[in-house]
Amino acid sequence: MQPYDRVRYLSVALPQTHPDRMATHARLFGLEPAPVESCRVLEVGCSDGANLLPMAAAFPESTFVGIDIAEQPIAQGRAWVEAWGLTNLDLYVLDLMDVSASLGSFDYVIAHGVYSWVPDAVRDRLLGLLGEHLAPQGVAFVSYNALPGGHLRRMTREMMQYHIAGVAEPGKQVEQARALLVFLLDAQPEDSTYRTVLDDEQDRCTRYTAEHFFHDHLADVNRPFYFHEFVAHAEQHGLQYLAEADFAAMQDRTFPPETRAVLDRLDGDPIRKEQYMDFLRNRMLRQTLVCRADAPVQRSPQPDRVRSLTVAAPIRPTARYEAGTVTFEGAEGKSVRTGHPFAKAVCEYIGSAWPCAVAFEELWSAVGDTEDEAITPDVLAGMLVDFYADGFVHLHTHAPTLVRDVSERPEASPLARRQVEDRVIVTDGWHHSVALEPTERRVLHLLDGQHDRAALLATLNASDGEPPVTAEALAVTLRRFAHQALLVA
Repeated sequence: MQPYDRVRYLSVALPQTHPDRMATHARLFGLEPAPVESCRVLEVGCSDGANLLPMAAAFPESTFVGIDIAEQPIAQGRAWVEAWGLTNLDLYVLDLMDVSASLGSFDYVIAHGVYSWVPDAVRDRLLGLLGEHLAPQGVAFVSYNALPGGHLRRMTREMMQYHIAGVAEPGKQVEQARALLVFLLDAQPEDSTYRTVLDDEQDRCTRYTAEHFFHDHLADVNRPFYFHEFVAHAEQHGLQYLAEADFAAMQDRTFPPETRAVLDRLDGDPIRKEQYMDFLRNRMLRQTLVCRADAPVQRSPQPDRVRSLTVAAPIRPTARYEAGTVTFEGAEGKSVRTGHPFAKAVCEYIGSAWPCAVAFEELWSAVGDTEDEAITPDVLAGMLVDFYADGFVHLHTHAPTLVRDVSERPEASPLARRQVEDRVIVTDGWHHSVALEPTERRVLHLLDGQHDRAALLATLNASDGEPPVTAEALAVTLRRFAHQALLVA
């Protein structure tokens, strides 16, 4: 029996794997990727399809295929596909070694949690599949454990594997492995370097679910790689490095000026530069995008291509200072402090639109009317690239239908309303996972666009045994749903 049949792995939507993310980076680096509204997507190691299901629901004109060697997760995914009435998603129990040309070509391929966790032959077949099935302007996402940071994780993993040798039951393996980490940590003096390493690993492991811990840290195969090793392997199969799925992770602006000056000497060799940045960061995980070796990649992001993209971020001012300087908090808690009137106008307009995206031309029309002749569309494009490089905003090729304000008869996305029937985690309009409390799940399930707030309150409070919901609490919940990109009307 496959490990993923023995221990169910809770899969969720992963925004870094979304075709829109891959298409955005492909466009920035000079490619012409297929539009996400009409493309073909393959996920290798798809589990129960929880990552593909929201994509298939959002893009009915696109085709999605998932393969996995484990039978039970695929069976669950197929049940969801049937229940949701999706006709553009197929899930197959299929060994990667048995994939044939009949599978066809794909514009986007996802391989999350596969490369480091399979034997050498399967790992090589994975990249072979990408080389054979990726469309000419296609993009593939491959995640893998990275070195040098992986050395530290491998150290604790090997100790845990030694400790659980002979323990057959997965739950006991997880329990004993975690207990070993605590045992090792408690024995170290407070100022010990070894204690710092163990403390970091123990903190990371306690944040994982038991299932995640079992399949990642205790897997039979878990091999980290240096970035240059992965790139060389990809090149053997007619592939080249395109970018990282996390654009901010490619930047060197967080390093001291002296360090950046040294890295600047490697601008003509992006592979070596990325490798040295891994050395500097002690990197443990990479989420790399690759494309065909003959694709016309431009190594510097092209600001002019930003003009075909949209921008979105939950930007809000958090502090104001003398001389008009303002600190804005944006995506993922990243912040920007500026006193420049144009930059402030850009931040304010993007923030006012959230959770909706703003097209470049709309943004320029709204903020570009300035007496400063130095402010041009190219300046705005460069600013958005800088913001994206800081992780402050997200750029997109596609803008989902969302609403900023709660309507009289609020409507949640059909996808989230389906998911909430049997899951505590739903997928928002930007393909992020959102965990809901029981009362929030009850509210969301009712948001079909047919009921005003009075009707919602009456229904919510009609059930015996359920906690009462006040009008004020409902209003707060609905506003939060809108901010979480869960409302479509």
